[in-house]
Amino acid sequence: MLAGLTARRSSNGVAAARSAVARWTAAAVRLLPPAHPSPTAPIHPSPAPTSHATRTSTTPFPTTSASSPSAPSSLFARTFPSTISPSSPPASTPAPLLPLTPSRAFIQLRTNLQVADNSGARRVQCIKVLRGRGPNAAGLGDLIIASVKDAEPRGKVRKGEVVTCVVVRAATHHKRADGTEVRFDGPAAVVISKAGEPVGTRVFGPVPHELRGRKMLKLLTLAQHVI
Repeated sequence: MLAGLTARRSSNGVAAARSAVARWTAAAVRLLPPAHPSPTAPIHPSPAPTSHATRTSTTPFPTTSASSPSAPSSLFARTFPSTISPSSPPASTPAPLLPLTPSRAFIQLRTNLQVADNSGARRVQCIKVLRGRGPNAAGLGDLIIASVKDAEPRGKVRKGEVVTCVVVRAATHHKRADGTEVRFDGPAAVVISKAGEPVGTRVFGPVPHELRGRKMLKLLTLAQHVI
């Protein structure tokens, strides 16, 4: 009797398991898409499988050709249209550098100089180099023609006059024969007459002793310091 009951229970368990598997299979079949699309459903053909070497338009990130490794990616060009690839040549070449001009430490055309005497002029502007280091540059002891830009109201020299001056100071290193160098803070000049004599009666500030070789002995006697 016990054996019959055990056999009946085994048969009932197998039947229940089979029915459960059948229900699960039916549910899975209902969830699967139909094998053939219906006539009303849109048809989306799947892309043909391509190899990695021939993949061009089907990939979301296009690859560059082997013959042109420096060509920028089309995706990079669309994302950054104003960015220039580092390997590409510049759009425009830089402008050529201007030719070098003489050093501004020398007295040139349109250079402003302080007047170091009591002739009445305070500031002059060089308009021509008479005797200098070159056609357009003057140094210590050189003669220039200048226009008076600023002057005292009751001086011997008036504003706007054209005068002859001798350069007594320049903001450049002047090397001497003994190896020493002399340099001043800024350019300065002394107004002289056509005969080469100073117009004023006093010369302010130091002056170089190189003026002795330019036959400016009276100017040296009027100066406060000779170096």
